[in-house]
Amino acid sequence: MKFENIMRKGQVNGTYISVNPDPLYKGADYSLTKAVESLTLNPEGIVGDRHFGFTAITGGRTKKLYERGIQFRNNRQWCGISSDEINKIKCRLGLEKKLTPESLGVNLVIDGLEVDRPGGLSHLAPMTYLVISSDQGDYKGCRPDDVVLVVYAGMLPCKVAGLQLAGEYGNPDFERNFPKAALEMVDTGSNKKILTTYRGSAGWIEKGGIIRPGNVVWALTPKGVD
Repeated sequence: MKFENIMRKGQVNGTYISVNPDPLYKGADYSLTKAVESLTLNPEGIVGDRHFGFTAITGGRTKKLYERGIQFRNNRQWCGISSDEINKIKCRLGLEKKLTPESLGVNLVIDGLEVDRPGGLSHLAPMTYLVISSDQGDYKGCRPDDVVLVVYAGMLPCKVAGLQLAGEYGNPDFERNFPKAALEMVDTGSNKKILTTYRGSAGWIEKGGIIRPGNVVWALTPKGVD
């Protein structure tokens, strides 16, 4: 893959793993994650997470391609969000209490990778490579301990997360309000509005290793040729 010369630098500010790692578990809290000191990753996914595996089962997000309940390649082995996006959702929901990454079911909080439109991590280009390193210096390729994630796409909000928030905060309106709170039509200043999501991005693991809070993240933007 060929990349643009400019790289953005960010930082991992939180690591999280599924409270209920069994992918067949369908309780109301199945999407919750919990904070951990580190994540162990390999090309199959995040060890101990419910999204671990080379394959997944089709559902609503793939209904234009496949029937439900069949096995296909897992393109959602990890998901991440920025602190700013969490705060935007909190404010748009009208929450007075803190909204946590655990409630949103993410694996990573990554800050500092803002792009040229609102949404932060949600609007990284598909196929962006995130190189995560314990080395705090300048970017260097080919380091054996670096973890490499690939962005598949930004995530759209759904009522599943809204249902979890409704139960957690005791407000049934959150089930339908969450998708609205995590999406916004933003005026670009040229009489054109764009749909902006604050739900973060998801993707797969290209190269495994250990991720800890405080690790540096380098975002390498693809040119679209290889």
